[in-house]
Amino acid sequence: MNTKEIIHAIREPDEKFIKRHMARCKHFTGIQNKICLKGVVYKEVQDGTTFPCFTGNSYIQPNDKCELREFPTKEEAVATLENMNKRTKSLLEGKCPDCGAKLIDDAIEEGKYAGHGCYICPVCKKVKMQI
Repeated sequence: MNTKEIIHAIREPDEKFIKRHMARCKHFTGIQNKICLKGVVYKEVQDGTTFPCFTGNSYIQPNDKCELREFPTKEEAVATLENMNKRTKSLLEGKCPDCGAKLIDDAIEEGKYAGHGCYICPVCKKVKMQI
């Protein structure tokens, strides 16, 4: 399999991703967090099964309790998808998605089981992927 085939195999179809991405507020950080990127407290805007951060699906229905909610345009969703594809391709090639440097597998460096651990960029000095 080439990189493009691998990316396609591990991800949902592009159209589905774009539609799902457009249905979620740009500031949503996940229900495991208490506040969004704009500082809105989720519990204050949630009302039973309604939630303003989504346009609605079979589980969550939208409400209008948040004036700061903002949904991505189709162009923004496509740009996010393209960026994800680019970053995934870099990681699959063993390169840092930010600077292009070859990633170091700390499992090999520290004698751990190869393929398990962190992949670190020697230039950025940050963990780029954990396995």
